[in-house]
Amino acid sequence: MNSNNKTNPNVIGTSSDQSLLTNSVKKTLANDQSNPLQHRDSNDCLSVSEGNRDSLNHDVFISAPGLVDTTANITSAILSALGVPMLGTVVKLYSKLFGFLWGSTPGQDPWKELMDRVEVLIDQKLTEYARSKALAELEGLQNVMKSYVDALESWQNNSRNSQTRLLVQQRLVVADSQFKQAMPSFAIKDYEVSLLPVYTQAANLHLLLLRDSQIFGKDWGMPQHEIDLFYKEHLECIEKYSDHCVEWYHTGLNKLKSSTAKDWIDYNRFRREMTVAVLDIVALLPKYDVHMYPMPIHAELTREIYTDPVGSYLPYKGNFKDVMSWYEMTKAYRQPTFQDLENLILKPSRFTWLKDLKMYTRKRQNGKYEYYNYWVGHQLEKALIGEKYVRETTISGEITSEEDTFTFEDYDIHRVLCNYIGRYDNSLVGVNQVEFHYLDNNTPRKKEYKKDIRVTNQSQKIIDSEEELLSHRLSYVESFDLYWNHKNEKGGTIPVFGWTHHSVAPKNIIYEDKITVISATKASGYFTSEVIQGPGYSGGGLIKGSKSMGNIPLTPPRDAHNKNYRLRIRYAADSDDLLKMTFTSGIGPAKYQTPYQATMKKGDSFKYNSFQYVEKVVTISSSINGINFSAGSGFYLDKVEFIPVNEN
Repeated sequence: MNSNNKTNPNVIGTSSDQSLLTNSVKKTLANDQSNPLQHRDSNDCLSVSEGNRDSLNHDVFISAPGLVDTTANITSAILSALGVPMLGTVVKLYSKLFGFLWGSTPGQDPWKELMDRVEVLIDQKLTEYARSKALAELEGLQNVMKSYVDALESWQNNSRNSQTRLLVQQRLVVADSQFKQAMPSFAIKDYEVSLLPVYTQAANLHLLLLRDSQIFGKDWGMPQHEIDLFYKEHLECIEKYSDHCVEWYHTGLNKLKSSTAKDWIDYNRFRREMTVAVLDIVALLPKYDVHMYPMPIHAELTREIYTDPVGSYLPYKGNFKDVMSWYEMTKAYRQPTFQDLENLILKPSRFTWLKDLKMYTRKRQNGKYEYYNYWVGHQLEKALIGEKYVRETTISGEITSEEDTFTFEDYDIHRVLCNYIGRYDNSLVGVNQVEFHYLDNNTPRKKEYKKDIRVTNQSQKIIDSEEELLSHRLSYVESFDLYWNHKNEKGGTIPVFGWTHHSVAPKNIIYEDKITVISATKASGYFTSEVIQGPGYSGGGLIKGSKSMGNIPLTPPRDAHNKNYRLRIRYAADSDDLLKMTFTSGIGPAKYQTPYQATMKKGDSFKYNSFQYVEKVVTISSSINGINFSAGSGFYLDKVEFIPVNEN
């Protein structure tokens, strides 16, 4: 494919302000004179910084730093501490979590922010009693967890002292008891959805605490029967907490299903923010079982989420309190329906990597002197994991002769800034400048789509993807057109961006010193199966059983020579059958098979315990390049895990 820009070359350069890439600090773009999206007239700009939010309608601002930032940071911290971490790693993890959840500076109250944001998302206020009760319980949890971690650090500094061992053991028991007492306060009847992120994060802390009993219990001198009891309760809590989170996520989401474009905006915001705040944590909980995962883990989250469709404009020049979004302009434009917008979202599919984006431009003349150049359509190219030459192509919007091609072959786009334009008279809703930000050997760079505009009394606004979402890479682009109500004339084009989590690797590397966990949706090649929406327990989709469930590309250790691994499959099934597995390589296939049992009844909804494991010891060599599966139609493949076997 020709990656040359037909109108002007990709602008690739080092960002002049590296603070743009800092997640914890949001810079006011309107006041950043070095930023190429700087407005010409600061009076016409609308900043998206924290400082300006209080004077504006909350619905205009789509960011949720108290929810998304906090929970995304927690997920990243946990991903780096899965398996059986060393004591120092555990202490550091708790320190990070305390900072995220109880604030690292005076006046911060992240728990309150979690509650406030969900109230906005679902338009339901917590009663004063429910809020006060939850906050009081959280304060109690803070106290017992701090006492426990203080004892943990004391034991770390004096591990041979019997008193420090006894103290940390006693404080773990006290903290465990406090969590059992507090958790019902985060699931008050009729407020289960409002309190869901709070419940999730409290559950996460409790399960990390119980994990410690398995990692350190013997070192503390804890009797084996007590360790076994804690393990039993740990597994029960993982199931209970996971089922609660998934059930009330779906309950909250389904209540937001309706008919209008604005309804869809609310629906998608809840889906996006609760995926980050709730479901991402749920997907990691099974890996807290140190008997199943007794060593470091490479794990990934393959689900895809979507930021808001770009677009709002100023109906009256300079009146920043009357900002309108495209979905509020019902008198001016024919609005898409809820289902129209939902159809823009990718149906469950195998995981793909964004490769190329062609953007098409149209010029709109407005009178003798004024004109706009704006993004009216695009062609997107993606590739499955391991596919070098086969591309999936999608076209959206209008194709014109003015084309800009951007190649993302070797880069992850972690941030998109759009300069949105529009105004009241002869209003256009659209984008005339876009920055795609990425890192090149840790150096911030960008590729830029930039078009001319000549108008008076224009309204412009910078839309920054990081105001909605952190720790993600661009994976998909869609768009839709708006038409005037009184005539069949396009009023503009609205782009929509899809994102996947940064934890997903471009290669499925089998590690020699850690457990490799690979999502089934990273399969490529010949495929006769159906990908279904994950129910919320797995961090991605599931592949339904068939004779050809695709080939999961593998990259074995470079010097692997007949090294044994436990191949473990996480699955659900509504009938007994046989799972067949074939490793492909340059020297011929290696075939294995294992029976599996039903984990649920046909027609039942998925629950936590619907997912079970089967495993087989397999031999891996450096010539292996993939694995194929085949199974009955009632089989659902979630994860493939490679666990190194210690030959000694």
